Amino acid sequence: MTAAGGGLMMMNSSKNQLDGYERGKTNVSSGNKNSQYANQDARNSAEQKYEDAKAKFKEINSKPQKTPEDIKLREKLSKQVKHWQQKKDFTGDNHSRNAKGNR
Repeated sequence: MTAAGGGLMMMNSSKNQLDGYERGKTNVSSGNKNSQYANQDARNSAEQKYEDAKAKFKEINSKPQKTPEDIKLREKLSKQVKHWQQKKDFTGDNHSRNAKGNR
């Protein structure tokens, strides 16, 4: 009887591997506390704004003679580039990696 149970387990295991599931790896996109949840539309929007800010920064930074206004604008654009890069690269928080049960 144990061999039959083991065979059944092996059959299910093989089927799961064929379906793309592996032990310890799940296809859960959301729903548990450790899932990453960043909004993909927000990330796409941030990527577009990042590219725009980066292009403006390159344009200002490549000017050979910079006025004080250009320098202030360059600093502002530099901060915008960093801001939008962080927003673009944000995948979501993990609320907790370790179980918080009895320790």
